[in-house]
Amino acid sequence: TPVLLIHGLDDRRVDAEHSFRLQKLLTMAGRPPSVLYFEHEGHGIGFEDNRLKMWRSVAAFLAEHLQTAAAEPGTTEGGTR
Repeated sequence: TPVLLIHGLDDRRVDAEHSFRLQKLLTMAGRPPSVLYFEHEGHGIGFEDNRLKMWRSVAAFLAEHLQTAAAEPGTTEGGTR
């Protein structure tokens, strides 16, 4: 299953180390995630330029992976098995 990690590096609620560890473990398992890390952002992405980058990346990620899932043999409409 594809994973997109998005994390503000100044997050005080969830330390970015959690995302770094998850990225490392997924990569070690042969499933490297897509990642977006934002400097000067906390638990939410607040700066407009960063929000635009985030949502464009989310849209591209979903378009790529939902399209792939829908094209796989044995999937039904919407990409579920």
